[in-house]
Amino acid sequence: MTLAPHATGAVAQALQGIAFPADKRKLVDYARRNNTDHDVMEVIERMPDERYANMADVFKGVGRAEG
Repeated sequence: MTLAPHATGAVAQALQGIAFPADKRKLVDYARRNNTDHDVMEVIERMPDERYANMADVFKGVGRAEG
């Protein structure tokens, strides 16, 4: 399932308060602990397996997952 252009906002809400830097596994675990919506979890799980320095990096990863 593809999220609408508001995907970055939904991901930001799911990851609100996460400490950076964070790798993909930390993002997935954090979002899961916050009971994130299934569609948003799918986007986070499709993000590249890399280290994210800040939320801007996460948004780039969301773009690559959605692209």
